[in-house]
Amino acid sequence: MESTERNIILVSGSTRKYRPTRASKADDTFVA
Repeated sequence: MESTERNIILVSGSTRKYRPTRASKADDTFVA
């Protein structure tokens, strides 16, 4: 499911509301 979540963050980026923990990590990686 991690792969799907990562894709959602890349496409949507609003996963923070659903998964702040995972979204934070993925978001940081993409943002950085």
